[in-house]
Amino acid sequence: MEFRLQRVVRVTSFEEERRDRPALRYWLSRPPAERIADIDALEPGE
Repeated sequence: MEFRLQRVVRVTSFEEERRDRPALRYWLSRPPAERIADIDALEPGE
């Protein structure tokens, strides 16, 4: 079985993004240092 990646493009409005992506809204509201710290905590082996 051959594994292939496919590019997917989704066209949306800003209003739809605000309504459908509350998690993104939350993370964008956090300070950059907090976001980086949370990502660092997820990285394995550190």
